[in-house]
Amino acid sequence: MRYYETLYIANPNYEHDRLIQLMENVANELNGNKVSIINHYIWSKKRLAYLIQKYKYGTFIILHFEAEKFDFLKDLSCDIKQFCWKKNLINMTKKRKKYLRTKKGKRKRQMTQ
Repeated sequence: MRYYETLYIANPNYEHDRLIQLMENVANELNGNKVSIINHYIWSKKRLAYLIQKYKYGTFIILHFEAEKFDFLKDLSCDIKQFCWKKNLINMTKKRKKYLRTKKGKRKRQMTQ
């Protein structure tokens, strides 16, 4: 298995519920291709280096997963592509640790034994 990290940018005006729905759509699309999702979380809203569709900001979402190959990422459905502006795929050498949310909303690494 190979490990990958994908960063994609969504519209900054989306509410939290709509972002969660977008993340579920992406996860469902990937689960149909025998992908095991390790982490999938909203990183934050950040200022963009250049305007995308006349927006200065974007909501960044990070996805860590493992798969045999990544050819299917090029063929994400049109429904997902219209909500995600940009995406970036990185091949990682080792598996990422799973992040958990604390009560204060901060992420921490899960302790593995």
